[in-house]
Amino acid sequence: MAAFVAAAAAVVAALLVLTVVLRKETDPPRNAAVPEISAGAVIPNGPALGGDPPTDLAVREDGDALLLTWTDPTAGTVPFIVAAGRSGTQLRAMATIEPGATRYLANGLSNEINYCFTVVAVYSTDKYAASGQVCTTRTAETPR
Repeated sequence: MAAFVAAAAAVVAALLVLTVVLRKETDPPRNAAVPEISAGAVIPNGPALGGDPPTDLAVREDGDALLLTWTDPTAGTVPFIVAAGRSGTQLRAMATIEPGATRYLANGLSNEINYCFTVVAVYSTDKYAASGQVCTTRTAETPR
C-alpha cells in the first residue's frame, strides 16, 4: 500500500511539473517572460529534470484512434504520463501509464485535427524526464 501511495504522489507531482515544462513549448503571450527549463534544472519546491527520457516516440493512425509507441529507458521500472494537445497549443496530461507499458491508444480525438504528444518518465516525486514531441500531419485542419 505504501508503494502505491508513493507512486501516486510521484504521478501527482509530475503532473504539476509537467504543466510547467510543457508550457515552455508553446508560444508565450507578447511581452511575457517565460523562464527557460533545461535538463538538470531545479524548479523551486518541485521536481528536477533528470533520468533518461523515453525515446523513439512515434504516432500513427490506428482506425479511429492514434497509437503512440515509445522505448522505455528503464526496462519497466517507472510509470509514464502521456501529454497531448491540439497542434500549436499547450499540452496537457492525457493518461497515466503503468511501468513497463510502451504504447498508448488515444481514442475520441477528431480525425480532422492535428495533435502533438510527449511522454514523461516519472522516476520519483522529484525526478522526471520528458521525451521529444511528435505530431500528426493530417492534410486538412478544421478552423476553430
